[in-house]
Amino acid sequence: MTVRIKNDISGVKFAKINHAKLATYRNAREAFLEKLSRSKKNRDLYLKVAIEDFEQEKNLPAFLLALRNIVTAGGGVQDLAQKLKLNRQTIYKALSPKGNPSFALVDVIINALGMRLAVRARKYS
Repeated sequence: MTVRIKNDISGVKFAKINHAKLATYRNAREAFLEKLSRSKKNRDLYLKVAIEDFEQEKNLPAFLLALRNIVTAGGGVQDLAQKLKLNRQTIYKALSPKGNPSFALVDVIINALGMRLAVRARKYS
């Protein structure tokens, strides 16, 4: 199987997918989500790191993946949609790699997960 991968530096390149490695990836992702689902502390720490990474890298798809993982581990999109009284497709679209959710929606999602966004002063040297 060949998959097209977008590379910001060189344009588009193609890569062969090794199905055994893909199965390992799925197992690793499932194990990771299981660990996140066991502890709110794990989800809090993961969100904190994701926000810090976004602050440095400005990689919105990576941040949305982290938020999507937290939603999945915290009960899933369906559960979140019911809590927020939103259509689940709205959440799927907002948290997709091409999603561009509003700050307000990200804040509502994070609050529904029992977390909150906080602002703190930068350390200047």
